[in-house]
Amino acid sequence: MTGELSDRQGRKNYVLDTNVLIENPQSVLKLRNGVENAIHIPYHVLMELEALKKTPKLRHIVAEVIRVLGENRESIHFIQNDKSRSAFTDIVDNHILDEIEASSIEDPVLVTNDRILLLQAGLRGIKSEELRDSKPFESESQRYTGFVEEGEELVPNCFTWNEGKPVLHSPGGDRVINYACDVWNVRPRTIYQNLALELILDPRIDLVSIQSEAGYGKTFLALASALFAVQEKKALRQDLRPQTHHRDRGQAGLSARRRFGKDGAVREVRLRSAGQAPPLPGGQQGLLEPQ
Repeated sequence: MTGELSDRQGRKNYVLDTNVLIENPQSVLKLRNGVENAIHIPYHVLMELEALKKTPKLRHIVAEVIRVLGENRESIHFIQNDKSRSAFTDIVDNHILDEIEASSIEDPVLVTNDRILLLQAGLRGIKSEELRDSKPFESESQRYTGFVEEGEELVPNCFTWNEGKPVLHSPGGDRVINYACDVWNVRPRTIYQNLALELILDPRIDLVSIQSEAGYGKTFLALASALFAVQEKKALRQDLRPQTHHRDRGQAGLSARRRFGKDGAVREVRLRSAGQAPPLPGGQQGLLEPQ
């Protein structure tokens, strides 16, 4: 909170700083206390939130802040004056709004899923709305989860569910994965970590690529498998460095991208960050967990 003023009736005018909103997105409602106090937010706070939404560790908090601000827009005063223009406001979104205002379009409606831009448009009196039921484009490899639904064509090294247990369909035959892999005393914490180890340790799969957000055990699984292969199996193979992807998709699930070798076997299987991770039977939680 950068400032606090009181009128003669005891009504307080709270001016909220960005860090207060990040620390507690509900601070707007708490400080307003029904209709007892007034809430003011400088325009530059929106600009700072715009920058912070690109930070992986904060983007979900920023999304919640913007949701609260949007739902309570009528009861919040956004401060705009001759000091509201600066180098911090020279962003593409503001130029888009400038172009709309300068256009000759009759009663334009801005369509965007950027909730900060929706707020900014409202401050300028520009009508706006979200594109409902929109779904970001995904390539085939992004859509493929490693699991095949009943009735779909099986692909090499894919999984299906059978009576609540995952079944691996490999060139060597189908097998139910009803056991937990144990590699150098490293035991998987989730079903999907277990399936990842199963694929990594399969000598018939030449390349396994594990992808997820940071902290979900990629390096741990890869290192344990590499030590097991070299020290105990005396096998020589190349383990690639795990890749970290900072995409807003929640926790990680098992996914496989099909890359075929000369013998037709899948050469790459991925553990990827996925809000679309294949569901476990009975609503179980089987996503990767941070180490």
